[in-house]
Amino acid sequence: THTLRYDVTACFLEGSEQTRLLVLIYVDDELFLRYNGDRRSAKPWACWIKGHGGDETCAREAENLPKEEERLREMMADMINQKGHDK
Repeated sequence: THTLRYDVTACFLEGSEQTRLLVLIYVDDELFLRYNGDRRSAKPWACWIKGHGGDETCAREAENLPKEEERLREMMADMINQKGHDK
């Protein structure tokens, strides 16, 4: 069996509409792909993916991450608004 793990870090800067997003994708605890939300770009990270279908997998993930990024930004904005109402 193998594992696939997504580590998502989202930072909301107070007083700003901007949210910073970084997604790291691991296969079997080895970094596979790094997505930078500021640049909206994904970068293959592991040498072993070259020539083993990794480029296609990276391209597919890179295509899906901007959609997920928007969903995560909306979720974070909702959580911040709810927290603000609790004060």
